[in-house]
Amino acid sequence: VSTQSTGVRDMFELKSDKEHVVQNYRCAYWREGDRLPSQGRMWITESYCCWAGSLTPLQVRIALNEVSSVEKERALLGLAATALQVKVHNRGGAAHGDSDNAKTTTYHFRTFAGSAKRDEAFALLHHLSLHQPLWQAPPDDGDPLPMLLKTPNGALFESLLLLRDDSFAVYAADGSALLNANGYNYRHLEWSYADIDEIILRARPLHVDVRFNDGSQRLRLASAFARALVVRLVAYAEALRPHPPVDVTFEPGIEQFGARGLEEDAADV
Repeated sequence: VSTQSTGVRDMFELKSDKEHVVQNYRCAYWREGDRLPSQGRMWITESYCCWAGSLTPLQVRIALNEVSSVEKERALLGLAATALQVKVHNRGGAAHGDSDNAKTTTYHFRTFAGSAKRDEAFALLHHLSLHQPLWQAPPDDGDPLPMLLKTPNGALFESLLLLRDDSFAVYAADGSALLNANGYNYRHLEWSYADIDEIILRARPLHVDVRFNDGSQRLRLASAFARALVVRLVAYAEALRPHPPVDVTFEPGIEQFGARGLEEDAADV
């Protein structure tokens, strides 16, 4: 992942060395007016959606903080069962306060390697277009933390992590009880801090696993605020159970930080 991130930063001239590839997908890019889409690969970083053609010099770089919407597309030539579109408000009129004259550019990405990959790309792009880990402070302590719940079949589902004084729970993005996520039925999405065995920051950026003492199904998630999430989870847990301390593991290639540090440290990504 680290080598891939360096290559993508160089290829697309991403200035921050803190931009890391969160995920990549083989897919095609189609411009309105083109007869056929161009095959290539998409890379999603914390702040950008980048695409480069495999047989063409065509490249696309989309700043996620300028994205107005991410949508799954309907069929076009029978290909769009695995397609999505990203809409971006162009700078210009809107930048000068003239929102009526702002134009929207639509980027079409097609033929992902199956609907599951398209849905995963959609979830990541939508989440990161709303929550910018490199530039946006996490929600205030006590407020729910936006996250993507990773189901056992690998699907990502928009949700919220709520940290209470004595327990933590996952809810749907609208705040309702999460009983079904992409076909997987959940019966238990609330845990005591005493249940935590280990928190793992995965080698893939923004991804976190929480393992439990009883060996039950782990909590797998991705979040723009992964660092703040870990810091707060450890703080809440150790306020109730200082011994033994929560085991925090950083997989190779992930920048380490003081999981028991100040909350400001969590926002200083």
